[in-house]
Amino acid sequence: MTLGILIDDRSFASYADLIGSIDQLPPGLGSAWLGSHQSWDPLTLIAAAGSRRTDLAFGSGVALSYPQHPVALAMQALTAQAAAGGRFTLGLGTSHQTLLERVYGYSAARPAQHAREYLAVLSPLLRGETAEFHGETLDVSAAVNIPGVPAPRVLLAALGPVMLQVAGSLTDGTIVSWTTPRAIAEHVLPRVTKAAEDAGRPQPAIVAMVPVCIDDDQEGLRAWAAQRFAGSTTFPNYRAILARGGAASISDAMALGSQAAVLDQLSRLREAGATEIVVLPIGTSTQIERSITALAGWDG
Repeated sequence: MTLGILIDDRSFASYADLIGSIDQLPPGLGSAWLGSHQSWDPLTLIAAAGSRRTDLAFGSGVALSYPQHPVALAMQALTAQAAAGGRFTLGLGTSHQTLLERVYGYSAARPAQHAREYLAVLSPLLRGETAEFHGETLDVSAAVNIPGVPAPRVLLAALGPVMLQVAGSLTDGTIVSWTTPRAIAEHVLPRVTKAAEDAGRPQPAIVAMVPVCIDDDQEGLRAWAAQRFAGSTTFPNYRAILARGGAASISDAMALGSQAAVLDQLSRLREAGATEIVVLPIGTSTQIERSITALAGWDG
């Protein structure tokens, strides 16, 4: 197992600095991931960086479905796949109901139905097929003409039982966040695996995204991190997965402390069923650099 890194695009003031940070990632990492934060567009960045770092795979963690029609996203995703030389994973997510309604003005009350219908259009388009779909939320007859580009791997961000079923049955796996080893072993793994088996699909990927910081002041780090990410606990799906994982604090779903402590937490996620781990280095610039350097080359 190689380690991926989630790059916090919001921390860069210029495009050159952001692309430069990818150029400067140390060898030994397996992948670089970029998210959607009403800032830099992740698929555009991946298309730009994909041909520069041929030793890295790239992923969106995650691209949002509601703001983009599946035909438009298929065009973007296949372009990113071509630019990255076939090393692109399309991480897709429905985001949070409160965020979508406040920022975009969309009704997001039925995310699982939205995801099923969205994937019914997106998946054939990525395979170079015509999408003919007439549902409740989408009515599409379309094709995307980008020949010679293989479909990227598609993962659906999922935490609840219904969305995990959708991920396992209709995509190549799932992306999870704020998951302890217990949450993966007892909740994520059995649900997404059964859904894949019932649908006759291969063993699904489980990509665990986890904030990390290597520093000897573990208690100080935990207190800081709990405060820094307290806003995440306002989202019901995050509260639910933390509870399922037995987390007393959101910092229980992070890897913090000495290098040995961080590696132990990552190893426990792998043993619980995570097939890939993507870390988000947090803390001061010194702590972030230390964490990236120490974790590059980790093989699980």
